[in-house]
Amino acid sequence: MTLRFATIFVTVAAAIALTIVPAFSTVSATPRPQANSEVFTLTFWLCCNENTSAAPYPEAMALFKKQYPNATVNFVQKGRPEQHLSALQAAMMAHSEPDLYLEPIGNGDEGQFIKDGRQLNLGKYVQKYHWNKIYPASILATQQRTWHGVYGVPYDNSWIGIWYKKDVLQKYHLPVPTTYAQLLKDCAVFKENGIVPFLEAGYAPAILDRLIDAILEGNSPPSYRNALLSGYAKFNSPYLLQAFTMFQNDFVAKNYFQPGYLSAQEPQVYQIFLKNKGGFWLSGDWEWGTWASSKVSLSQFDMVPFPTGKDRIPAIQSGFFIDKSTKHADAAAALLNDIESPTPQHAAGKVNPALARLNSISTTGMVTDEIRSIRIFNTRPTYPLLNEVGLDSPMTDQLYTVTTAVATKQMTPQQAVNQLDKAASQYHWYK
Repeated sequence: MTLRFATIFVTVAAAIALTIVPAFSTVSATPRPQANSEVFTLTFWLCCNENTSAAPYPEAMALFKKQYPNATVNFVQKGRPEQHLSALQAAMMAHSEPDLYLEPIGNGDEGQFIKDGRQLNLGKYVQKYHWNKIYPASILATQQRTWHGVYGVPYDNSWIGIWYKKDVLQKYHLPVPTTYAQLLKDCAVFKENGIVPFLEAGYAPAILDRLIDAILEGNSPPSYRNALLSGYAKFNSPYLLQAFTMFQNDFVAKNYFQPGYLSAQEPQVYQIFLKNKGGFWLSGDWEWGTWASSKVSLSQFDMVPFPTGKDRIPAIQSGFFIDKSTKHADAAAALLNDIESPTPQHAAGKVNPALARLNSISTTGMVTDEIRSIRIFNTRPTYPLLNEVGLDSPMTDQLYTVTTAVATKQMTPQQAVNQLDKAASQYHWYK
């Protein structure tokens, strides 16, 4: 999977949509200075098995080597998001953090690193490399509002919705669900015909909690989520209680997930889905790249927003950060600028347009539904997810724990929200 973040912390504000342009951006960096002869190594932590042999990294490294011919960039993978986060937290505590790394942009753990003075304010590089011209103003303004400065170089934006295969729905004469009631009706038909109604890769905490998040969006006002993520609303509320109750009654009790789903990982889910043995799969628009790499026709897939009855869709924005203690801040910023430059971005767009950076997306060569999914993101208001992007690490761990307990009937929905409320007090989440 060309994975975008599936589990961590993030925005109090809504993630910002991509800006779609008919061709690649022509904005380029300032003229490059003379080559620097210094010998040094940059340690760059990535996440989720990010493929550094694929665009934009080789193209960016070619540019970087022209300016820093004697430098080495050590790309390090720390596994899935939760593993990546744990390793980063440990490195921060030991003061052995990498020079730069990839994380979601927002309040959770990244916000804490900034509050603790561990991250470099990138203001001077925004001006030097004209990043304020490359990215929509709202992208940088979100950071200014949240952190009073720019700390993360935007990497990508993704939204999460329901994936389905057209031939599976057509085979059983099912409509694309546009209401929650219709979604459950479709799931019932799938189950009657031996199809897994709703696939889950429950091994990853955030993936399991996406469904709780989607149900919560459908039965609560935006003000509740905003207050909850800011520490001003309680977890043991009627809204979250109802979300856990619907999760248990409408999906768990009806056995709509595949057997062994709590230990299932995404590659297993992909195989079930590709073999037409699964109905729906709640995941991000990055899966366009997954299907493309599977060498199957993209025209057989589509994704739609989870039917909450609202216009808002869940979104994630991740970015690159530079550690304040690095001895090579200028080089680290130059590398980030190289990654964001036109040539690497054009290459990335050809491999997987969903992963091309802001203002670098061309719709040329995309299938119709892929273009439509990008335009949905570009026009819909968005909201931050609880586990993937909204809460800090101790609370995301608690959320996954109680969700799993509800799924296995070890906790009632009421016990789940009570436990979250207790944890929020214990970890000083509440204001």
